[in-house]
Amino acid sequence: MKSPSIDLLNFQRENGQDIEPSATAFVLNSPANAARGREADTLFSYLVLTGNAIDVNLSDLELQKIISDAFFGFTGPLTSALKNTIEKINSMLMDANLRSTSKGAYRFGCMVICAIQQQRMTIVQAGPSRVYQLGSTVREFFDASLAGKGLGISPTPKMFFAQAMLSGNDAFVITLEQPIEWKMIIEGM
Repeated sequence: MKSPSIDLLNFQRENGQDIEPSATAFVLNSPANAARGREADTLFSYLVLTGNAIDVNLSDLELQKIISDAFFGFTGPLTSALKNTIEKINSMLMDANLRSTSKGAYRFGCMVICAIQQQRMTIVQAGPSRVYQLGSTVREFFDASLAGKGLGISPTPKMFFAQAMLSGNDAFVITLEQPIEWKMIIEGM
């Protein structure tokens, strides 16, 4: 069975106005040289970097290559490949932060990656993010204690793993800050 198609819309609003998105978001299909077990996977990545360090100013294409190599180059279970990808970005940020400590410059990250295999999506959150599945019902994926504070803070990043079954008309929304209106709507369901 073929994975569902993915339409990606990366936008950000602040005070009711559209602004330039601070997140790097992209979808990657498995390359021809994907490791065993990754040949049919599709990877979605959402990464927000914050802080003032300039050591980690990578282009979107450079980030795509690092993430693609870490995930699609990993042989083994899907969850291990996802964990490897998060750890790669965390290590990159930790190294940069250790190099720039004397300058008072740091770079932190919040990352959500999702691997799609047929009709199942495995979600990994590292940092304070919320993922919503909008379909016939609304499902929230969030656990602050497991997802932790983000990347670049500790050598061992905290991660929250979840799975969702996909249907044809599902939409997924990722947010770092839950709008108060959403909280009232979701709690009222």
